[in-house]
Amino acid sequence: MKIWYQSGLSLERFTAYARYLREHLDAAADPGTQIEIRGTTRGGTGVEFRFAEMLFTRDIVENGFKAEQQGFDAFTIGSTNDAGLFQAREVLGIPVVGITEASLLVACMMGRNFSLVTPSERMIPRFHELVRRYGLEDRLAGIESMDFKIPELGLVFETPELQQKQLREFTEGARKTIAARSEVIVPMGGIASLFLARSGLREIDGVPVLDTISIAVKMTEMMVKLGKITGTFASRRLSFASPPHAILEELCRSYGIARS
Repeated sequence: MKIWYQSGLSLERFTAYARYLREHLDAAADPGTQIEIRGTTRGGTGVEFRFAEMLFTRDIVENGFKAEQQGFDAFTIGSTNDAGLFQAREVLGIPVVGITEASLLVACMMGRNFSLVTPSERMIPRFHELVRRYGLEDRLAGIESMDFKIPELGLVFETPELQQKQLREFTEGARKTIAARSEVIVPMGGIASLFLARSGLREIDGVPVLDTISIAVKMTEMMVKLGKITGTFASRRLSFASPPHAILEELCRSYGIARS
């Protein structure tokens, strides 16, 4: 099985993250699963803003086309805002899995509700919107935040002071949601989730802390296997109906979108 893991970050800018992500993905994958990691052109700059998301969403969808053309079995979007998820799922013929959608659905199986802890307060409204888009508002116990900027997160793997800050602020935020009766904690942000998983933080006060990256890998593997059994992944009835070939070709040509 070959999986294209699409980070929302520029891996050239976040080199430590890319290195540790490689190790984590390899540890999570089944024997025989090959995972290739790709980043975006400038992902990480202004990630909390919709304008930035619009720009790197195009990178992500174009890479989805490349993954399908190059024979990958699935396309995993590792950007916590699931940028390009519905668009890619609509136009690709291979399974497309979003790290946050997958993690929230797993959280719903592990507990009656869940909470999120984000890197910064600025991202809270966006994640409220995402939870609403997935129809899970009634399962959300709350959202708390740390006080990090993206460049700081990129340094967390090799800076003891930032490691202590992240563990302290994440634990403080998680405990606030636990006080509100949260049963599962979902770290938001690929860097934060990777660091916490590598730190061995699996639970706080008996409440599970999810490893969202491993969940994305295992969900992708499962979707590929189910697709081989059932012959399908996404419903094409309404929400993920694919554009007719002629329309898709015209749109890609008009907007200069590469499909190979």
